Amino acid sequence: MKYIGHMRGTFNDRNTGKEINFAKLYVTYPQDGVVGLKCEEIKADCALVPDLAKLTPGTEIEVYYDKYRRAVNVVPETKPRA
Repeated sequence: MKYIGHMRGTFNDRNTGKEINFAKLYVTYPQDGVVGLKCEEIKADCALVPDLAKLTPGTEIEVYYDKYRRAVNVVPETKPRA
């Protein structure tokens, strides 16, 4: 996946009034059967945002998810793509 950028935000929960922090990670990657690249918005925990600030657009990354498909870790890709 190629890192494009990220966005941070907050909102108040309607039921509890508690402030919720969130982050959205934007990436592109090739997909079978599609000409060009697919774009995706990945929801992430705000705890990842300090790590994301170190990434520059165009960096190849690996995203690790929990069982609810939330990004729990984002690391620069270590092996070159074939």
